Amino acid sequence: MGHSLRILSESQVRALYEPAAGWESVAAAYREFGRSPDVQSRPSVMTMGAPLVPGQDTRVQFRVKGASVPSCDATGAFLYTAGHSYMYLWSIDKGVPIGLVALDWLSKRRVALTAAVGIAELGRRDIDKIVLFGAGPWARQTCEVLAERWPEAYVVVVTAHPENAAAFAATMPDNVVAGIDARSAMRGADAAVTLTNATEPFIHEDYLEPGALLLSMGNPHEVDVAVLRQSDALLVDDLAYARFQGDIAAWLKRGDLDETELAQRLRANIGEVLAGSKPGRIREDERLVTVLQGLTACDVAIAKTMLDRGEAESVGHLVEL
Repeated sequence: MGHSLRILSESQVRALYEPAAGWESVAAAYREFGRSPDVQSRPSVMTMGAPLVPGQDTRVQFRVKGASVPSCDATGAFLYTAGHSYMYLWSIDKGVPIGLVALDWLSKRRVALTAAVGIAELGRRDIDKIVLFGAGPWARQTCEVLAERWPEAYVVVVTAHPENAAAFAATMPDNVVAGIDARSAMRGADAAVTLTNATEPFIHEDYLEPGALLLSMGNPHEVDVAVLRQSDALLVDDLAYARFQGDIAAWLKRGDLDETELAQRLRANIGEVLAGSKPGRIREDERLVTVLQGLTACDVAIAKTMLDRGEAESVGHLVEL
């Protein structure tokens, strides 16, 4: 017996997206991962280099990531490169492919929701100031989500060039302002999110005040290991993927951190916190460092939510298989 595969384009995904459903998709995937870490593919990412194209100096790198999320009856994998990605979804119950969902915009929204869920779960009860480092496409969506989630808080944007931060902030809600530099922006911050392509740390010892939460989400290296050692605990999402890119990968590669110290400092993954099996923030004055490099289960869950909405509203192109 045949079945249909639904294809959702970029514009259709954006039209179908609903904030509350997106938030719950990410939170539910985290909880599932906290209960069963093997939902993530192993290895967590596979890379493939394409042959060199005549007239180009570099090879395009493709990455493949996958995960299963039984609570939404979906297994998914996506092949992506800069600016182009689709999630290919299967039904776990039926064992058949069910959808192809454009992820260019949606995966940036998932990153933004990841930051917001992280702050909501691990930050202090009262959030008055959030610092966001970066002004790229991922930072743009993150800024929009943070400003909407905490409308009474200031979101301070910091970039390598202050004029870029000012231009960025001018396009954002009224509670978004431009910062001058990292150290001054971090004063009084309840939470900070790094989403840059920095190759050397710009967050240093003593930047993180008591009670503050730092979310390291960029690549390849943004935070000095001294910040980790000054903190009260380390939390992660997918530790296997965090060993592949981001600050944990950089600390290990440079010899700033070894596996023994990593294990000693690690309190939990964020899924375990949402599932209630391990604590996140224990005291209001704790300094917490959280490395979130991306959980594919969240991408699968939010893509399946879009697919379900597309089916309910008869949106998308159907292919008979």
